[in-house]
Amino acid sequence: MAQSIDRILMPQQLVVLQAMYTDGFESHDVTHFVNQFVIDNQLTFILNDQTLPHRIQSKRIKLLLIKYQIPSGTYAAYVLQDDLLVINLDSEGYDLSPGELEFVCSAYGNERKHQNIMNKMKHYQYFKWSISP
Repeated sequence: MAQSIDRILMPQQLVVLQAMYTDGFESHDVTHFVNQFVIDNQLTFILNDQTLPHRIQSKRIKLLLIKYQIPSGTYAAYVLQDDLLVINLDSEGYDLSPGELEFVCSAYGNERKHQNIMNKMKHYQYFKWSISP
């Protein structure tokens, strides 16, 4: 892929800090790979088996979790399998400022059968309990 002199000399204001491809059981760190798709401070990425260097051979829902930084702060976003992700300098995903992250949904299982464990996670958060393996 050819790159312009401007692209090489001008620092990016949109930086992917972490990108994880996962199905909730298996996961792959694809941070370096995804960062290559940031062009002119915009990340445009379609998540499918052809766009990533890793394959997850399961029937579970697959998604890409992104932690990124722009001048206004550090945020998180996600994209499901076969969907389009677009992040730019105006994007405000889930705020990752210290103390700003909150549980909005918590469950385990799969897309057909799952159990909501939101109350349990709120207790962990409220009492600042750690979850040990």
